[in-house]
Amino acid sequence: MVAEGEAVVIFDTKQVEPQMEESTRQLESHEQELPGKELSNRLTIQEIKNNIHNLEIQEEINLNRPEQAKYNSDIEQKDALLELGKPAKMSSALKRLFRRSMF
Repeated sequence: MVAEGEAVVIFDTKQVEPQMEESTRQLESHEQELPGKELSNRLTIQEIKNNIHNLEIQEEINLNRPEQAKYNSDIEQKDALLELGKPAKMSSALKRLFRRSMF
């Protein structure tokens, strides 16, 4: 019989101690890298937002091109119409990418 307070099982920690030490070192390393990665991510997000903003401005400019092109040749008018959709498509793609990266 085992009396109260006596050890029933003693675990040998020799096998897990090296793993625990390595995991602790990795954790400390990741904690040191975290601020730099956060800053990098914030900069990337800001860059994507700026790109989206620039594409939206370009889209507004392109929306005005057909109106301005009506005084130009047929080829220039068709070119203006073709340019209409490009920034909108790129802007939509960037927005989808940005939303995915937020999760």
